[in-house]
Amino acid sequence: MKHTHRFAALILALLLLTSCGSAEVTSETTAGDNGSVDTVPEETETRAEYISPDVTYDGAEFCILDYQTDDYFWQAATYSDIHADPDTGEPINDAQYKRNLTVEEELDIALTTYPVGGVARGDNAKVFRDLVMADEDTIDAGFVFGTIVKTLLAEPNLLQDIRSIPTMNPEASWWEAASVETFTLGGELKMITGDVSLYTTFSPILYFFNKEVAAENNITDCYDLVREGKWTLDKMIEYCTLVSSDLNGDGIMDQNDRYGIAHQRSLLNDMIFAADQRFVMPDDKGNQQVVANCERMINIVEKCVPFLNNKDITIAANDYTSKYSNVFYEQHIPMFQNNQLLFNFQQILISFELREMESDYGLMPQPKYDEAQEKYVTSISHSWATLLCIPATNRIPEMTGQVLDALGYYSQLYVTPAFIDTTVRHKSLRDEDSEEMLEIILASKVYDIAMMYNWGNLYSNIQNLGVSNNTGFASVYAKMESAVLTDMEKALAQLEG
Repeated sequence: MKHTHRFAALILALLLLTSCGSAEVTSETTAGDNGSVDTVPEETETRAEYISPDVTYDGAEFCILDYQTDDYFWQAATYSDIHADPDTGEPINDAQYKRNLTVEEELDIALTTYPVGGVARGDNAKVFRDLVMADEDTIDAGFVFGTIVKTLLAEPNLLQDIRSIPTMNPEASWWEAASVETFTLGGELKMITGDVSLYTTFSPILYFFNKEVAAENNITDCYDLVREGKWTLDKMIEYCTLVSSDLNGDGIMDQNDRYGIAHQRSLLNDMIFAADQRFVMPDDKGNQQVVANCERMINIVEKCVPFLNNKDITIAANDYTSKYSNVFYEQHIPMFQNNQLLFNFQQILISFELREMESDYGLMPQPKYDEAQEKYVTSISHSWATLLCIPATNRIPEMTGQVLDALGYYSQLYVTPAFIDTTVRHKSLRDEDSEEMLEIILASKVYDIAMMYNWGNLYSNIQNLGVSNNTGFASVYAKMESAVLTDMEKALAQLEG
């Protein structure tokens, strides 16, 4: 049943950007080779980019399928991409409410949501598909999590090509340019993400580091290493080895001891991205090409897999899953708070859980493969990132483009700064250096279409190398190459057909 909430005609008295003291900061950043960051565009530049359409829809309803749950323990899951309650005093919610109200008033529409919950976050695509297959125009757009969007991409005639929406501008700064480039297949764009996707903002994967553990081990140069381009896999492994200790002296490394890092072994793929290696990339003509089978990939796997399986310096969620309902929440975060970890290899959303942490901590991007690598690269958790899709049953394309671009623009103006400036910087981060690191992290996000389509199990098979402690990339790839290329060809033929 559709859950409808008309955002009341109430002007918020207090602008969030004023309260956080950074009225011109947005999520769009550029990072130089040395890690220095310039923030663009400023509010005036973005306002010039966005032109409010001179239209009125006389209160017409626009419904978006939206993740909403009260059942999840992660604080980040208390939010939705669209739904917001009236003026609660919570910065992100109030920024979303202000965005929704502004769009409603500007276009004279009624924003509504079709809520889908579930801790597993797996029902969005199913509900989306069922509505389309029933030829119901109940929803006009929908957010689907990255791990399950492939169920929509695999079938023809479920999604519209976003580029076919005449009033929508995928090249606008409130849409992630990297996602637009990566997700364009056969000239069509079936999914997109950007400032309106709050869960995508939650999803960058990075390193939290415990400053007390670092200081106890005379590690004082973390930020400088990043700035100087010297934050590499070798340096990270060196520090993990340095701090690891059998604290209780029982000769057994377990959760009672101190480790260099907490992780899960499937993060091999994220380490690959951070090493500036991709699985599939568009060529100069925009055609997707498999680029995984190369010497660099072999070298990365041979370095990372043994590290991920080194139980003397790393503690892996895989080894404790059966003992906890959620090992990350119940083991890794407490260990980090208790100064038993130097690094927590996680996504940015756990910053909500660290607000009351007594020890100081900071942020760092994932390390580069080596110093020769030109830039830092940030992967995203596609199990949390939400992708915006337009159903084939949408019969209001002109209105759709205007609504979605307006939501994107006002998300960039209000919501993203509320998250970055108010929640992360001023409530969670403890120093200006981490603010600088955050800019580098957010400026370097990458997407890979192999994450979504997983042709021939390319993405999952490489990921499993880390889980199975297998460095034999070449042989694994040789066995699946035919299936990968065949599945890619089928996907392209489906688009052309």
